[in-house]
Amino acid sequence: MQSRRAHGRCKASALRALELDETVAAAHNALAAIHIYYDWDWAAAEAESKRALELSPGESVTHAHFADYLSIRGRHREAIQAFSRVLELDPISRVYIAHFALILYRARRYEESIAQCQNALEIDPHYANALWFQALSLEQKGALQEAIESLEKAVRLTQGRIFELYWAVLTH
Repeated sequence: MQSRRAHGRCKASALRALELDETVAAAHNALAAIHIYYDWDWAAAEAESKRALELSPGESVTHAHFADYLSIRGRHREAIQAFSRVLELDPISRVYIAHFALILYRARRYEESIAQCQNALEIDPHYANALWFQALSLEQKGALQEAIESLEKAVRLTQGRIFELYWAVLTH
């Protein structure tokens, strides 16, 4: 219930910002995120993402949301290409490096995904999302014991809140 209320307030705020000034890239990006993660309105998500990119091509978060949209829609080649721009803009972000691992996981490029997780963990060995995404790819490769160990570490580090924290990263 609280999430639904927050979603409604976020959407209303973004729409109000655009009423005041249609060129606010952050508002378009917020609407894109809402359409991707809450509404599943793919046409609106793509339109808002493209408008945000047009208005603010130097914002890594805008590129990240668009790449995630492409990945969720199964447009993996485009998603990987789009996410490369995120890493050009913010090459040492553990969040973006690990998120790229998720994009690669969805594209079934498990070895590359694991490598990206390792890159993120070199920056921050306690970054739970990197451990979780690593576990996903390890499981797909059949390395079940390693996958379990990685996921258990993520759960310990987050005191069991790994999924809640992941969602916060996606919708931020």
